[in-house]
Amino acid sequence: MSLLSIFIVAVAYGSTGGNEILSAGERAWLTQNQPRLVLAVETGYAPFVFIDSKDQPAGLAHDYVRLIESKLGVHFSQTRFSSLDEIFKKVRSGEVHIVNAVTSTPARATFLSMTTPFISVPNVIIVRKEHSGQISESDLTGLKISLVKSYAITEYMTSRGLHFIPDIVPDDLSSLLNVSFGRTDAAIIDLATASYLISEKGIANLRVAGEVAYDVRLSMATHLDDTMLNGILQKGLDAITEPERLEIKERWINAVKPQSVFKDRQFWIVLLGVIAVASVIFAVILAWNRTLRQQIALRKSAEESFKAAFQYSRSLIEASLDPLVVISAEGKITDANTATEKATGVSRDALIGSEFVSYFTDPEKAGEVYREAFSRGSVTDYALSIHHASGRSVDVLYNASVYSDAKGKVLGVFAAARDITERTLSEAAMRQSNAEQTAIFESATSGIAFIKNRVIVKGNRTLDHLFGYEPGEQAGLSTRHWYVDDEAYEVGGTPYAALAHGEIHQREQQLVRKDGTKFWCHFSGSAIEVGNLSRGTVWMLTDVTHEHDTAEALRQAKDAAEAANRAKSQFLANMSHEIRTPLNGVIGNAQLLEMTEPTGEQKEYLSAIMLSGSNLLSLINDILDLSKIEAEKVILENVDFSLRGCFKDVMRSQRSRIANKSLTLKLQVRHEVPDVLVGDELRVKQILLNLLGNAIKFTKEGSITLSAAIKECDSSKALIKLAVTDTGIGIPQAVADDIFKPFVQADSSTTRQYGGSGLGLTISRKLAELMGGSIAVESTEGVGSTFSVLLPFQVVHQVVQEISAPTAEAPTALWTGAPLRILLAEDNQINWQLGKALLKKMGHAVTLAENGREALAALERETFDLVLMDIQMPVMDGEQALAVIREREMRTGAHQQVLALTAYALKGEEEKFLAAGFDGYVSKPLEVKNLVAEMKRVLDSNGADENGSA
Repeated sequence: MSLLSIFIVAVAYGSTGGNEILSAGERAWLTQNQPRLVLAVETGYAPFVFIDSKDQPAGLAHDYVRLIESKLGVHFSQTRFSSLDEIFKKVRSGEVHIVNAVTSTPARATFLSMTTPFISVPNVIIVRKEHSGQISESDLTGLKISLVKSYAITEYMTSRGLHFIPDIVPDDLSSLLNVSFGRTDAAIIDLATASYLISEKGIANLRVAGEVAYDVRLSMATHLDDTMLNGILQKGLDAITEPERLEIKERWINAVKPQSVFKDRQFWIVLLGVIAVASVIFAVILAWNRTLRQQIALRKSAEESFKAAFQYSRSLIEASLDPLVVISAEGKITDANTATEKATGVSRDALIGSEFVSYFTDPEKAGEVYREAFSRGSVTDYALSIHHASGRSVDVLYNASVYSDAKGKVLGVFAAARDITERTLSEAAMRQSNAEQTAIFESATSGIAFIKNRVIVKGNRTLDHLFGYEPGEQAGLSTRHWYVDDEAYEVGGTPYAALAHGEIHQREQQLVRKDGTKFWCHFSGSAIEVGNLSRGTVWMLTDVTHEHDTAEALRQAKDAAEAANRAKSQFLANMSHEIRTPLNGVIGNAQLLEMTEPTGEQKEYLSAIMLSGSNLLSLINDILDLSKIEAEKVILENVDFSLRGCFKDVMRSQRSRIANKSLTLKLQVRHEVPDVLVGDELRVKQILLNLLGNAIKFTKEGSITLSAAIKECDSSKALIKLAVTDTGIGIPQAVADDIFKPFVQADSSTTRQYGGSGLGLTISRKLAELMGGSIAVESTEGVGSTFSVLLPFQVVHQVVQEISAPTAEAPTALWTGAPLRILLAEDNQINWQLGKALLKKMGHAVTLAENGREALAALERETFDLVLMDIQMPVMDGEQALAVIREREMRTGAHQQVLALTAYALKGEEEKFLAAGFDGYVSKPLEVKNLVAEMKRVLDSNGADENGSA
C-alpha cells in the first residue's frame, strides 16, 4: 500500500451557483441588465487577453471571465478592441461596461471602479544578451527605452523624473523587437508578457536585466457609476477557489517555456537516421536477451517506484506545518509527523500505538468525529482542542479522510489538524478591536459616513440624528438627499479627484435634513486607498450652524461698526468743512485788517480775534487728529531727520509765547545722542509741540527745559528719552493717569482758566504708541511736571551739527513778484470777498466765479496764470470742473495751474485732491503765508516764478 495514496485529504469546498453568491437584489439587477452588458476584449495583450489562432478570445484574464460567468450563471457579450485608449473611450461613453484586465492608476480612478487585483506580475527591464550585468531604474539615464502607449508602467516611468529617452510604441511585440534589432537600448514590460512573446516568436537574443519597482496588478473594472455591477464582479472573483487560480496561473504563466528544438525539421531527419542505424545494430541483442531484461527491469522499476513513493510521501508529511497522523480502524495512531509531536508534546515513538482520542481535551467529541469519517468517508473543519503535555491547549481545525486497500477495504483514517490558536486569539482580538471601533464609531460626536460612488454604505447614529433619520435608514441611499439642490450636489462631487491623489478635503456647505430644515455642515473626507476610489471614502460631518451664525453676526457687527466709523469720519469731515468755512472769514478778515495799519486799540482787538480763531482752529485740528488715529488712518514715515533740528524748529515756533510770559527756555541734549535718526519727524515734532505748548500754558514763571538722552543703544538702533520739564502748576497724583484720556484735564477749572481741548496729551500718547514708544508724567502739585517720551529710532551715523539759539521769525511776506491773473472760484460770499481782498493786496488781478460752471466759462473767455478752486460749490463742484479742464487739455496740450481750496482737512484729503489732478492744496481757514508758499511752489513747478508767467 502506497503512503502517497493515503496522504491525499479530501477537503472539498463545493462550487456555489450565482443564486448562493449574490443577494436577491443583485440577482434581480443582473437578470434585468445582463442583455445590455458589454465586455471589452483587448486583442493583443498576451498572455492575459488576446485572440488565438482560431480567432477566439484567450488568455489568463479571459479564463477568469469564463469562471465568473460560470459561477454567476451569466454570459457577457464581447466586443474586440486593439488598444486601451479605445476601450477607455467606450467606457466613458457608456458603450462598454466591463474591462477584464486593467491596472489601477490615479488617472484611471477618476472614471473606473476596480475590483481587487486577481494577478500580480513584476515589470522587468529587457536588454540584448550581449549587455552583461544587472540594470536598475537609476541606470536608465541617457538610454533609449521602449514603452507601450497607454500602459500603466508608461505613465509611472514618465512621471519619475528619470533622464531616459522614451520610445513610445503601440504594443508589446514592437517594444521587444525594437530591442532585439538594436533600435532601442531596453524595453520595460511585464515578465509574463515578455516570457510569452519571447517563447512564441523565438526571439533568442534577449534577457531580463532587472526589475522596476512597479508591478502589473490586473483587476476587472467598470465605470465609476456602475456600483452594482462592480460589486457583482467582485463576488464572482471572490468565489474562485485557490486551486482554480493556481490552475489558470500554471496554464498561462508558469507553463511558458523556451521554444523546443523538437520543432526543428532538420533535427527530426537526423534523429530518424540515428534511430534506424541503432535499430539494426541492437536488433539481434535485443531479441536474444529480451525476456531476461524485461524481468530485471520490471522488478527494479517496482522497487524504485516503491522507494520513491515512500520517500515522496514521507517528505510531504514531514514538510507539513500541520499535525498529520495515520489512524488504524481500531483508533490507534500508526504514523505521525514532527508537527504532531510539537502540538502534543509527545515523541513520535510514544504516539505510535496510542489512542488517537486521548490527545484531545474532549475525547468523546474527537471519537464522534473519527466515527463520522469512517461512515461518510471524510470530515471537514471540525473545531477541536489538542491537550499539550505542558498543560496548555492548542485549537485546531480537524480534517480526515479514509484510506483503503486494493480491494476497497477501509483500513483506517488519515487526519490533518490545522493549528488555529493564533487565529483564534487574533479573531478574539479583532472582535474586541471591532467592538471598540464600533463603540467609538457610534459614540462619536460628529457624523461619520463610509461612502462608495457617492452612495452611503454605512453611517453612525450621529449621522442619522444629524439629518433626522432613523438609525440605519440612510444606508444604501445616494448622498443627493443631503443637498439643497442639484447644483449643490455637483459642488459636493468636486473634491473626489483630489481625494484620489491622497489629499484630505475640508469645506463648509449648507445641507438639508429629512424634514426640510437647512443647516451648515463642516465636511472632512479622505480616500480609504490612495489612487483607488472604488474602495470608498470616509467623511466626518459636524453641524456648525451655531458657529456659522455667530461668524455671520460678527461679520454684520463688523460691517455695522465700519459703517458707523465711516459715518463718523464723514460727519467729522462735514463738520470740519462747515466750521472752517466761517472761521476762514474770521481769521482771513482779521489778517486783512491787520494789513491796514490799525490803531493800538484795534491791534489789541485784532490780537484777541486772532487768538480766539487760532484756539478754535487748534481745537478742530485736535479732534481731527484724534479721529484719524482712532480710525487707524495715520501712516508713519521713516525718513532721515535731525533730532536737534526738531528741537530747533519746535523752540522757534513757540518763541513769541515764551517771550510774552518772560519764561526761560533751556535745551539739554546729551552729546552721545545721535543727531541723524530714522523715523517720522512730523509726529515727533507734533508730540514735542503738544508737550511744550502745555508747559508754556501751565507755567506762570520760571523755566522750561527740553532734554534728550539715550536709554539703550547699539550700532543700528537707539531708544531715546525726550523730556519736557516745567516749573508750572503741577498735577495732582490722583489724576495723573486721567490727563491722557480724551477731553480730560486736571480739574474742571483748568479749561476755564487756561483753555484747550484736553486732546493734546491723548494724541501725543497715541502717536508715541504708534511709533512703538510710550509717554509718562512725573509731577508735584505747585512745583512742576516732567513729561517723558521713550521712542525707538534707527541710527544714521553723520556729523552732529550745533543747534543755534532760537531767532525771531521774520514777518510773513506777501507776494513780491509781478502781479498774476487769478480766477477765484468760491460760492461763499464772505470767503470770496476775503480772497479777492487778500489777493488784490498782493497786487494780483482777480476774476470771481460762484461755481464750477462759471469758472469753466471764464476759462473759455480769457487766460489765467492760476485758478484757486473751491471744492464744495453748487451747480458744479470743484472736482467736476477740474475734470472738464483736464479733458480740454488733452486736446490742446496746454496745462492750467489749479490750486484746491477746501475746508475738508481729514487724513488723505490732500492726497485725494492731488491724485484727482489738482496742482496744489490749501486748507481753510486760509493763512496768508501758507497760501503764498503753495502758490509759489505750484507756479515754480510749472516753470514760472514770482515775476510772472513762464
